[in-house]
Amino acid sequence: MMQVMVVTTHEGVPQEFYGAKLIGSRSFPCPWYQKVPLSLALSPRIISEVARFKPDIIHASSPGIMVFGALAIAKMLCVPIVMSYHTHVPVYIPRYTFSWLVKPMWMVIKFLHQAADLTLVPSAAIGRDLLAAQVAAANRIRLWNKGVDSESFNPQFRSHEMRVRLTNGEPEKPLIVHVGRLGVEKSLDFLKRYCLSKIHHLFLSIVCFAKIYSA
Repeated sequence: MMQVMVVTTHEGVPQEFYGAKLIGSRSFPCPWYQKVPLSLALSPRIISEVARFKPDIIHASSPGIMVFGALAIAKMLCVPIVMSYHTHVPVYIPRYTFSWLVKPMWMVIKFLHQAADLTLVPSAAIGRDLLAAQVAAANRIRLWNKGVDSESFNPQFRSHEMRVRLTNGEPEKPLIVHVGRLGVEKSLDFLKRYCLSKIHHLFLSIVCFAKIYSA
């Protein structure tokens, strides 16, 4: 029987979630994005909890702060570590701050992932980028396709009233919905220009932070 323990940056979490044991870590807000909590998760409490759990493998999301803690614990316990690369920070940096930070960021990513036993990437394109940057050897990079929670995202929740709202009263027209934060790296301006120029009578709705923007 598989057992799972999750160490998270959120304090006050329940003891269990879908059968997985949860351990909350003290955190601090990201200086550039206050809603993102950061934590090394290297307190004696967390180290002892993980040691008692005796994991066969450790998984960490990268890049981030907690991945350093996960790597340290993996080395302490002599446990293999798998890192999944989710945020293409070197590409995002020039859009938010100074371009000279790109090279140091690649150095950090290389340090982390060259120490990992396996790196999982969300797309083949990002895998090629990591390979070109010599972040990890080809045999240590694998594609991890994204999944969809079919219980939460199910056609049974279809709402005609919401479709009418998102299409300004024209529900028969094509509709594209983006749900997520308004980040520069999302290239939503390109999505709007491309979709509206290629598909006539199209409605594009962006849902974020409980607000809806229609175009």
